[in-house]
Amino acid sequence: MNLDDFYEKIVEFYPKSRSLVDEHILEYEERLDTVIFEDILFPFIHDDLMRDEPDRLRELFDYFEQVSEKADAHLMNVFQITILEKIGDDKEILNTAKKYMGVLTTKYQWEADRALGRDV
Repeated sequence: MNLDDFYEKIVEFYPKSRSLVDEHILEYEERLDTVIFEDILFPFIHDDLMRDEPDRLRELFDYFEQVSEKADAHLMNVFQITILEKIGDDKEILNTAKKYMGVLTTKYQWEADRALGRDV
């Protein structure tokens, strides 16, 4: 699984993100993946975590587990240093996410926290 695969699937979860990603590419004349993950995609994920809707979050985190299992090295790096890292920025969000994370997603999120020097 690569970044293109990820974008194709994540816009199914967050259709409004498609136009924001397109605008980003027009503005920067390239796709800056870490910026897109943090500034465009993560706010949607954060909102879902704040709402704590079990069915939606189970589906999303099942997908994140697939990403954690099948991502190529570049996608895994971007996913880990953006989305998984940002989940750990807020204890409430992290605690909600932990209810839905699979084994690999949990492992990679923990590694992201450790890389930042967070107590885990």
